[in-house]
Amino acid sequence: ILTDLGVRETLGNHHFVGSGLLTSWDRLDGGIRPRPDTEWVAGQGVAADGSYGTAYDTARAKVTALLDAGQLPPLAPYYTPATAPGYLPGILGRH
Repeated sequence: ILTDLGVRETLGNHHFVGSGLLTSWDRLDGGIRPRPDTEWVAGQGVAADGSYGTAYDTARAKVTALLDAGQLPPLAPYYTPATAPGYLPGILGRH
């Protein structure tokens, strides 16, 4: 991730602070290649332990079961007129 223009949120590269991947053209031209920090990578959900191939199996199984059922289950809203009588009308009125 290039840092020649700085590290700023507006550039989007701020997310990579601590990743070991921030570098500049000068460093790349000098033969220095960034190496990812394994702890940072694992913390980003990249599955550094090699489990990436199965990381989404549970979600896939749930989606498949929903699709195979032929129709989706009824909605079960978190907020209802009974559970949030003071909150729900206001939020619905604003949206």
